[in-house]
Amino acid sequence: MADGQGQPATAARGALSFVVALVVVIVVGALGGYALGRYFFDRMMQLPQPKAAAPEPERLAQQAPPVARPSDSGEAVPSTQAQGAPSRQAEPAAPPPARPAPSPPSAGTAGAGGFSVQVGAFGSQANANLLADTLRREGFPAQVTTVKSSGVPYKVWVGPYPSREQAQEALRKLKPRWPDAFIP
Repeated sequence: MADGQGQPATAARGALSFVVALVVVIVVGALGGYALGRYFFDRMMQLPQPKAAAPEPERLAQQAPPVARPSDSGEAVPSTQAQGAPSRQAEPAAPPPARPAPSPPSAGTAGAGGFSVQVGAFGSQANANLLADTLRREGFPAQVTTVKSSGVPYKVWVGPYPSREQAQEALRKLKPRWPDAFIP
């Protein structure tokens, strides 16, 4: 080794070690970035939807229509309130009733209900309904089911389809936008 023959092999081994270490760092960084992105995306999909601010009581009193009172002639005459008199406030509109959850689709049997594609699972019913509405606008027969015993109680399904082939065709169309969709 004193004549210099061992130096090229050592240099090649060092360069190879550097390249391997660099590839490992790049792969680990890419996988970590992907996992971190999925984590934040999933967290964002579970955030509650912002609610509309309730109108202020003064505005409600100003917007309320005048109350009709009978006059001496029997006709209804709009009433005007005196200054300082308590005003009747309009009741805020009640939110629409929640949609009833349909029965869960059959998860893989061609018998009673056919085949369905699970597109998503959510902890928030609002997010599940949002996805189902999006799928319906795109022409898919989407529905939300509730599974209380699950960690993600709201599942979005497309289907049911009478045959596995039809469900697989729907899955093929869904995969580009929802890569986690599957037929159970």
